[in-house]
Amino acid sequence: MYANIGKATLLLRLSLLVMLGTIATRADVIAQEASPMTVDETRATMEAYADALLEGGAYETYFADDVVVTMTGLPGEITGSAEAKAAIDALHHEQFDAKPELTTLVVGEGTAAAELMFVGTHTGEFAGIAATGIAVEVPYSVFYELADGKITALRIYALAEGLIQQLQAAPATGSGTPQSGTMHVTKECSEYTGEAGSFCTITSSNFDAIPSGSTVVYTEAATATGVDTDLVINTPNGDTAYGHVVLDGATQTGTVTLAGGTGQLANIAADLAVAPLEAPNYSWDGPYSY
Repeated sequence: MYANIGKATLLLRLSLLVMLGTIATRADVIAQEASPMTVDETRATMEAYADALLEGGAYETYFADDVVVTMTGLPGEITGSAEAKAAIDALHHEQFDAKPELTTLVVGEGTAAAELMFVGTHTGEFAGIAATGIAVEVPYSVFYELADGKITALRIYALAEGLIQQLQAAPATGSGTPQSGTMHVTKECSEYTGEAGSFCTITSSNFDAIPSGSTVVYTEAATATGVDTDLVINTPNGDTAYGHVVLDGATQTGTVTLAGGTGQLANIAADLAVAPLEAPNYSWDGPYSY
């Protein structure tokens, strides 16, 4: 999957050298308009920002209130400290489960350039591509402008293009060799009324394709002796799984069988045991493949 990473990294380093020349020119212009930060001040701010970003700290405190973020390969720009943080967090924790790895940092007077590696797994929709479960490793660069101890602009190069290329080139998790394991899910059923169409909500899961927040909708009403109905699991990513549940009303134990669905769950197969927990909660446990 990563055969082109070496070439991409070389191209990024060449562009880094070119862009550093541009940054130096911009710094001369800025110097005529306002006093830029010194190299030492810039380095201190960038190193503190990098430490916070890489360690999960409050990196947004290093953004100016009107910071502007642009990313090549994606339209528009993001303006504002809160908006920039929301976009960066979404990229690393919603669209992907990922973290940046810093490889190079070069600073000037009120300017900086960095080479990084984006390493993670595709877990949510990105650039119109639904979650695939694909592992990605993309080299990219970021150019910064700073003033008064704050980052005023970030320009991100080659990240979106690299992510899209790897997502489109690799097969999705669910379309290759079947994966299997033991599923453990808990759900709470405060919204379940026993009527057709009522539902429970999954509150914990060790199976990423059916995460917390997924809903389990029951297509038929409960009877006097229990539940015997088809069900549909709807995930936050828009995937669905189809199945059937049989639950004894007296013991509140039973079985759930999952067979097929859409998206990542197109080939899901599972045989799960249902057990009651503290009301209104239940657990599902058993083998699965997909």
